[in-house]
Amino acid sequence: MTNDRNRLRRWVIQAKLVTSSPMRVRTGEVEVSEQRRKNDEPVETATIATDLDGKPYIPATSLKGVLRAHLIEMLRNGASLMDYSAHVRSLFGDLPTEGELDDGRAVQISRGGCAEFSDARASMASEFSTEVIGRTSIDPTTRAAAFSKLRQGRELCPGAPLDLEVILDRASCEEAALLVRLFTEASTLSFGSGAGSGSGDARLSDVTLGVFGRAEVEAWLARRSDEETSEASAASALSWRTFLRMRSIEDLVVSDAAFASVWADFDKHGKPFGRPAAVDIDLDIHFDGPFILGATEDVEGTEEKGANSKPRQTFTRNGGPVLPGSSVRGALRSCAARIHRIVHQVDPQEMEGDGNPFEVLFGSTARRGAITVSDFLPKKGTDLERRTVEMVAIDRFTGGAAGKLKFAAEVLLSPVFSGRISIAVGALGAELTGKKSPFSPGAIEPPGPAALGLALLVARDLKELDITFGAGRTKGWGGVSGIDWSASVVGAVGDETLAKMLDVLVSSEGADEMKQATCDEALRAYRDFSPVPVAERKADA
Repeated sequence: MTNDRNRLRRWVIQAKLVTSSPMRVRTGEVEVSEQRRKNDEPVETATIATDLDGKPYIPATSLKGVLRAHLIEMLRNGASLMDYSAHVRSLFGDLPTEGELDDGRAVQISRGGCAEFSDARASMASEFSTEVIGRTSIDPTTRAAAFSKLRQGRELCPGAPLDLEVILDRASCEEAALLVRLFTEASTLSFGSGAGSGSGDARLSDVTLGVFGRAEVEAWLARRSDEETSEASAASALSWRTFLRMRSIEDLVVSDAAFASVWADFDKHGKPFGRPAAVDIDLDIHFDGPFILGATEDVEGTEEKGANSKPRQTFTRNGGPVLPGSSVRGALRSCAARIHRIVHQVDPQEMEGDGNPFEVLFGSTARRGAITVSDFLPKKGTDLERRTVEMVAIDRFTGGAAGKLKFAAEVLLSPVFSGRISIAVGALGAELTGKKSPFSPGAIEPPGPAALGLALLVARDLKELDITFGAGRTKGWGGVSGIDWSASVVGAVGDETLAKMLDVLVSSEGADEMKQATCDEALRAYRDFSPVPVAERKADA
């Protein structure tokens, strides 16, 4: 433990956040354009958070929440979980606790964290771009676009740099080093909506740390502005930041003995962080015949010559088609819902109960799901063949072509898309945060036998090519001719039984007797799961 005098220091952590996938941090506001829909309603576009200069930013509240959750999740998978619980509470604060005054009156005693987060903003010289993308909800029954669910939203494109700063007041060397360690170990963070579907990823880089200690304070106090110095330059000269020198972690380890001691202690006992336990499944999806995932923006001039429905484009600077993670996740979710209805004879949304396997895997409005899906991009080294297909609607009464209903679509012929599906098996624990129970809203509930049984059934349908993607699935488009499957268990799973189930899930070879028995156990647990339907629970109440 370092000397308490080190708590008199002010620590400043700075880093660069660069978006690596489309990011949408919503504000609840919309832009109304002059463009009109067919029903004469104005087109509304959901906005992203921007400052007064129109530059995008990530609110400090989002940064604090994401960093705190990521820190706890990585600590839970490290060698020493509880050793750092007091540091986590000191950095990020704690919930109010019951206490009493000297006269015996009960009060709520709260504690704020010593870490002060600022909004992550784009610098004045940084370049960024945004795109407006349309989305639609898919009706689970008709498997077509849901009525009145077409929406548009603005997104921040990949490659946008944002500046991040955290100031620590009265923090110990251990606490400052722990937060710096998080910045250096957590290469990728996720913000905004769609974080589980390949959106909102940003990479941390250029981490530097500044110390404003006794020597810097004395130099700051000794500085006096010159009478001839302008008021603006005098204010700048008297700012404490003038005496703050940001240094790389390597330089600080050499020049600051207290910080170097803590950093060396981390290395001596092994890193306090561990990769969150998960199953990573890398897929190459080979499509059979035409594939299209048309953009859903309102398109004018549908009678114009040429394709009016083109494959959705990625938001990388190189462009190109993409199969969004949200579409892949939706197809897997639809498959799981179909299995759930067959096995339990009820829609999964109409069921309640602790450990509902459907909600554990895919989440709900109150909980994040264990499954995360990246965007699927064209496999490197494969050629994309595009073709414009002209179609016409048939009048059901005359049997001939319906008037003014001829249209065209640009399709991809037998493309191959590559991406990753991850199943997290960690949970955010209350023993470190004091704010969330393991299965509280926002936490990741570890998949138990029943949830893994459902995951096994979905994986079976995926291997048997019983899942389609994209538009025109009822017309024979979007069919899958083959899937190359490469999966592995990463991180410390911990539970031996759970590890065996995951091994069965990712095994590409024939299962031995032990693996098969574990697989049968998971399927049996899912089949025997019987939560109470919502309607029956309300009736009993």
